[in-house]
Amino acid sequence: MKEKYPNKKLIVIFQPHQARRVIQFFNDFVEILKKFNKNFIYKIYAARENLDELKKLFKEKDFLKNINDFDQLA
Repeated sequence: MKEKYPNKKLIVIFQPHQARRVIQFFNDFVEILKKFNKNFIYKIYAARENLDELKKLFKEKDFLKNINDFDQLA
């Protein structure tokens, strides 16, 4: 997009639908979203997931080292 529109601001609207995926690929999401001029990120829509179980699992595995509070994701 930057090559096609070099003089335009790039804006992304992102609504994650699986907390597990966001946590697992958190660093990848950060790198991609940094490429945009503006980000609008909705709270995670956790339709099939138990967020309390995910909190325990991912805190144990240190996937949340870059997040101050898991509730930022939910």
